[in-house]
Amino acid sequence: YTTVNDPLLLEKLPVLLERAYECYLAFLPSDKVDKEPLVIYLFGRRSEWETYTRQNMGAAADSYLKIRAGGYSHDGISVVYLLDRYSTFGVLAHEGFHQFANSRLRHRIPAWMEEGLACNFEAHFWKAGKPVFAPDLNEFRLKALQQAIRRDSLFSLPEILGMHAGHAVAMTAEKTATFYAQAWALTRFLQEGKVGKYRRAFRQMLKDAAD
Repeated sequence: YTTVNDPLLLEKLPVLLERAYECYLAFLPSDKVDKEPLVIYLFGRRSEWETYTRQNMGAAADSYLKIRAGGYSHDGISVVYLLDRYSTFGVLAHEGFHQFANSRLRHRIPAWMEEGLACNFEAHFWKAGKPVFAPDLNEFRLKALQQAIRRDSLFSLPEILGMHAGHAVAMTAEKTATFYAQAWALTRFLQEGKVGKYRRAFRQMLKDAAD
């Protein structure tokens, strides 16, 4: 459901999200079939997004309204507002992973892990009319991580493991960016670090959560 009238965005968006859905399945394989399409609200203006949030999110509205750019997922529904095309695609693919996890996981994975995995779907490029997700090329998260290292303001591992997105959005913009960047980096490490040493156990844990 959208108030956006950008023809190119509306043409490419379903292609991107269906491809993202296929990639989600690679992370969380499951025999379950979604009987209905996952619901997305994409607003052309932040003011529309804020109105929807106030009217529909109840006690959670104040927390969501602290989000500085993009959107959120709540009870399996994504609510996003328009940025530039590339960023909008990245936000929707990120929130789409939350929607998918909500429908597929019997046991929710830790917040840092779900956010980190969702960040895997932000960076992408188009090839022969189809999107290719490139988690290692996430320049936005990489830049935030570099800046945190320079400022010596990384969260400790116990802090990251105990945080959730609600904590993050209530912080300064720099701290919020650091949380997401570290969550992204940690999930990349668990998949690719030390020549894939932890990949098998990491994927087994995700399978256990789904089962």
